[in-house]
Amino acid sequence: MLFFVIGFNFGLTLLNCYLVWRLWQLRLFLSRLTKTLICLEARIDKTLLPAPELVMALAENTSNLKRNYYLLDKGLESLQPVFLVVRLSRLYWRKLKRF
Repeated sequence: MLFFVIGFNFGLTLLNCYLVWRLWQLRLFLSRLTKTLICLEARIDKTLLPAPELVMALAENTSNLKRNYYLLDKGLESLQPVFLVVRLSRLYWRKLKRF
C-alpha cells in the first residue's frame, strides 16, 4: 500500500510539473503575442491616422466632379440642337453639291 501511495504521489507530481511547464509555455506565447499585437496596433494607428482627412478630401473632390459633370451634361444638352442643325446643314450642303 505504501508503494502505491508513493507511486501515485510521484505520478501526480510529474503531472503537475508537466502542467506547470505547459502553462509556462502558454504564458511565454501569450506574452510574445501581446507584444506583437501592440506593435501592430501602433503601426496601423500611424498608418491610418491621416485617413479621415483623406476621405473627407476625396469626398469633396467627388462632389466637385459630380457637380462639374452635371454642368457639362446640361451644357451638352443645350448644344444638342446646334449639333443637329450643323449635321442637317452638312447633309443639305452635300445634296446641293451633287446637283
